[in-house]
Amino acid sequence: MASEEKKTTVVPRNDLDQPSSADIKSAWRSFNYKKLNVPSSVSSTANQVKPTEATVVVDDLTVFYREVNPEGACTDLSVLMLHGAAFKSETWFNLGTLGMLGLMGYRVVAIDMPGFGNSPDGKIPDKAAFVQHLVAALHLQRPVIVSPSLSGQLSLPFLIKHWQQMAGYVPVAPVGWNVLEQVQCDTGDAPVDKSAVHPPLQVHLPKQIPNLSCIKVPTLVVFGEHDRGTSSAMLHLLPNSVAVEVPHGRHPAYLDNPNLWHQALYNFLLRLRHELKVTTTATGGS
Repeated sequence: MASEEKKTTVVPRNDLDQPSSADIKSAWRSFNYKKLNVPSSVSSTANQVKPTEATVVVDDLTVFYREVNPEGACTDLSVLMLHGAAFKSETWFNLGTLGMLGLMGYRVVAIDMPGFGNSPDGKIPDKAAFVQHLVAALHLQRPVIVSPSLSGQLSLPFLIKHWQQMAGYVPVAPVGWNVLEQVQCDTGDAPVDKSAVHPPLQVHLPKQIPNLSCIKVPTLVVFGEHDRGTSSAMLHLLPNSVAVEVPHGRHPAYLDNPNLWHQALYNFLLRLRHELKVTTTATGGS
């Protein structure tokens, strides 16, 4: 059962940079994820935020999660955080990511994947369906999925089948990239040329480059300088992706430069929030 929920107080909006001051005009591939710094009112108090803990049953599997759901949370999107093989949801709490995103005004949920942390082991035969059912069970609105390393086995199949349900994607050197080789978009959109991929990643592209032009979800491709690889190279073929190379970073690059990690997330989410508001206004949605 979930513990009694205590709402996090969001930093007053006049203390946060509004989307209009963020980079909202550049093409995603040239997006400036360093334009704004995380407000000190957020970074200095993130470690004081205590997430609630609960479990949810998804496809007969019990999934433990930590959640920060602040008062006045952004209704345009939410954040779902997965983890790598050596980590769990507690990693995002200890790093301060849960607290920071909550103070920025976002509902954020970090899970322990089945077999990790406080979640019992279990088989996931249909990984895309599992993520879809997880999102529904948690009532996540337009999730931005953060997916390092091993969790790519869950997020990448979901990305391919259900990217329209996502507000954004933040892969950090995810495994399972081979599923992207099976994608061949036939919407008539031109594929991203190899020359447009982050130069140090180009050597890691396979000989046969798939056309991923129909997967249009905004994507923040994060990887360490010392962990350049095929998964990051392939994901930078997504038309609305931007490459974030962490200097001197290893495989869990977010651990090597938490400040850059949180800055990139801050700017990325501001841009997404702006675009979702524009889309909602244009379509007359609520």
